[in-house]
Order: sequence, then structure tokens, then C-alpha cells
Amino acid sequence: SSFDGKLRAGAVLAMEGPPSDPEWVGPFQFRWTEPPSLADLKPEAQSQFPKPLTPGDVLQSVDERRWEKGDRDEVLRRLANYDCRLSFTPAGSFDLELRQAARAALEQPDAEADQLGPITVQWSDPPTVLWVAESAQRHFKRRVSKGDKLVGSNGQALKSLSRKQILELLAKFDGQMQIAPEECPVM
Repeated sequence: SSFDGKLRAGAVLAMEGPPSDPEWVGPFQFRWTEPPSLADLKPEAQSQFPKPLTPGDVLQSVDERRWEKGDRDEVLRRLANYDCRLSFTPAGSFDLELRQAARAALEQPDAEADQLGPITVQWSDPPTVLWVAESAQRHFKRRVSKGDKLVGSNGQALKSLSRKQILELLAKFDGQMQIAPEECPVM
């Protein structure tokens, strides 16, 4: 379609020019956060999506491939070869907040506890939940309480992992988090 062509051509054009932030790439204006977020979009882009896109939404993947880093070069390369599918996550979503907070925590010195967006964990082995936002409770199969253990993420067990290793996993959070009630023994 002409949308696809405009997007691919816009990516090629952006790769050839100097970087700017925000930057128009075809019908989208991106801020080069990692992964990139929408600063603005043209009406023809809106018509390509079943749910309305809004500034702040994050480009999750191109053609169902998640980012290695989600930096400008990687994003533009993928958009230049775009086939048919873009996936955006709404601004302020649980997954996005958690990933961004984990990346920010990686930049900070070791701490006994970190607030990771809607959840605060103490770095015990495995990590212990100190607080969870009421609005985040709907993302869990059962109610999460202070003292519960964060035992897995993205299909990987967290026992014996360092703070840095866990934060690196959470920086790529894919919606899978396993939490065990405080009273359950953790293997």
C-alpha cells in the first residue's frame, strides 16, 4: 500500500540524513527513546491501526521482531525493510513502565530496593515485593501483596540471579512475571 511505501521511504531518507529528535519517519514522528516513542503522527497512519495511537505510545516491534536495543539505527533499518506489521504499546502501560524503570535502575548504583514503575522490590534472593500499585494488580493472576516473592520473568527463574541480571531481564519484560505468595517455599 502507499502507507507501506511511505514508511519504508521515510526510513531510508532518515538513515541518509543527520539524526534529529523528534524525527519524522514517513507518517510517524519518533522520539529516540529505547525503544522509540511516538511524538506525533499523520492522519493516514492512524487509519492503519484498529485502536487510536497517541503521542507517547511506544513502537514495540516491526514485523513481530522485538528490539535488540531499540536505538535509532536498528529501528530505521527495520522500518526500511518493513513488511506488514507494526506493534505499539500504549504510553503508561504496565509492561512499558516496568521496562523503562528497569533500564533506569541499571544506570544507578546497587541499592537494597528499587521502585520499578508500578512495583517496588527488595533485592533478596529471590526479590521480595515491597509495594505494588493498585492499578497494576490487574496484570497478575492473583492479588500481589507485600512480602510476595518475584520468582520468574520472561520464563526464566530469578533465584540466585544478581540485581543486574534481573534488571536486564526486566528491561526486556514481555508480559510474563511469576510471583509466589509469601508463605510458599521457593525452590
